Amino acid sequence: MIARGTVGNTLMHALTMLGGCVVILASILAVQAARKRNITKHKIWAIRLYLAANGVLFFRLMIFAWFLIFGSLGIDTATFTGPTVLTISVCSYIMPLLIAELVRYAGITSNRVIIIATAASMMLISIVFLVGLFGVVFASWYLAIVG
Repeated sequence: MIARGTVGNTLMHALTMLGGCVVILASILAVQAARKRNITKHKIWAIRLYLAANGVLFFRLMIFAWFLIFGSLGIDTATFTGPTVLTISVCSYIMPLLIAELVRYAGITSNRVIIIATAASMMLISIVFLVGLFGVVFASWYLAIVG
């Protein structure tokens, strides 16, 4: 990203690199927990690592879902900047981690509100990802395969 450059502005590049730092940190902590034979902590950090490593995929799914639902609202398509791109960039790393923590907490609580909120969050993000996947398939992959 630093050497070759990419779309977006400096803040978006910094956020993407921060996501990379989260991947490195989560991998170090997952390995440390495994070496200490702390399987519970290892599992937690491995899940965080998996989600952080997929942040770019989540970004792609969210941005395609946004384009399908709202068009280019809040996005400067010439420079690929704007409040929407910045928000999705942050959410693509933060939201999956927050939802994973909510799922983990819902698994140990008997609070029905937390359990229902967790299920609703999972349904909402699943729908967003499904819409985004539809957009990615038809905008990027379908034409390359069929055309």
